[in-house]
Formats: sequence, C-alpha cells, structure tokens
Amino acid sequence: MLLYIVSMEVERMQPVTVLIDGKRIIALESEHTQFLRSFGEPTIRRASHVEPCNPALRFAFHLLRSLFGEHSKVADFTRQWPCLWRINMAPTGGPILPDVYRERAQAIAAEIQYFNEHISEGRF
Repeated sequence: MLLYIVSMEVERMQPVTVLIDGKRIIALESEHTQFLRSFGEPTIRRASHVEPCNPALRFAFHLLRSLFGEHSKVADFTRQWPCLWRINMAPTGGPILPDVYRERAQAIAAEIQYFNEHISEGRF
C-alpha cells in the first residue's frame, strides 16, 4: 500500500480524499485515515513540498529538514520563517505551482486544494 502525505499539519486538513486504484490508496494523513493501516503497513511518501521561494532559504530549509527530520524543533523553526512560500509537486511528478504565498498556512491550503482537484485525474 502506498500512502502519500500532503501535509503533516493535521489541524489544517480539509476533508479526506481517497482514491483506490488497484493496490494503491492515496489519502491525506489524518485521524480519519487511520483505518487505512488495517489494510497493511503503508509506504509513506511526500506528495509535495511547501518550501521557501528564495533559493538560499530553500536550500537551508531542505538541508535542515534532512539533518533534523520533519518532527523536530528545527523543523518547527523552519515552518515559522517570514518569507514567501511556493508549492513544489515534484515528489509526485507534478510541477512547481506558479502562485506564491506570504503565509505558509495559505500555501498548505492551496497545496491540499490542488491535490484534491488533481487526484481524480490519476496524476499521483
């Protein structure tokens, strides 16, 4: 089973979208999707990155995340950076979306909306 994670910030999640395509199940990770684990241990992969637009900040963002992980105090620090944010759908073969966001929360909402709109097209 393959489970793509769109956002680790469950409190910002919109309703769950699930697409069953053979053995592949794609969903937004939340308390509402825990039942999917009853089908077997999932392979969890990122669906996208909400990352800084500035190339130097983006490099630092990914370096710090790779060194300290997604659930560290350092990762929490990177989420608070006052910068412009973009959505990079490359982990699932998608584009870097053209819009830029002043608030990371706005980018995450747009990321979830994009994912929900395009999941039915089988892009993921």
